[in-house]
Amino acid sequence: MIKRLNRRERIMLLFLLFLAIITIYYFWFYQPIQEKVQGINRQIEQDKNEYITTIAMVKKLPELEQRYQQLKEIENIVLARKSTSVKEILKEMEQFSYNNQVRIISFLPQEEEIGTVLNFVLEGSYQDFCSFLADLEGLKNRVRFETLRLQANDPNLLLNIIMICNKADQPGRESG
Repeated sequence: MIKRLNRRERIMLLFLLFLAIITIYYFWFYQPIQEKVQGINRQIEQDKNEYITTIAMVKKLPELEQRYQQLKEIENIVLARKSTSVKEILKEMEQFSYNNQVRIISFLPQEEEIGTVLNFVLEGSYQDFCSFLADLEGLKNRVRFETLRLQANDPNLLLNIIMICNKADQPGRESG
């Protein structure tokens, strides 16, 4: 069949065949590879930007550590200035119990060598005690909790808390 075509038609057929091969190459090979290359270039740019941001943060790290130490010192000063007087602790305990519907049954302070030992007996429901104990966490820097005992007492529960208000020269700490 090709032999029957004249020279002009053969050239036109070769040209169309060449054009078809180039089109197939472009759409099936070249264009997908270019899309992958562009995706990789975008990823490289993102990685460069992330690297620059990380380097900037690393350069700020000593300054941030210094600021953190300053804030820690300020926090220690503020905590040292907070009063650990029995009156203030009692006021806070009364406020916590009022906020959480927990009733203070007894309160017994005792002066000892290590500080003032505060013995509280409280009555309330389990849910009330959960929120009450969450409030008590605010006292952990000013008192040391020695004992927390929970007893069933129909229909409510009894909670016995023994905590120590440290003397002024001893910073508050929490013990398990």
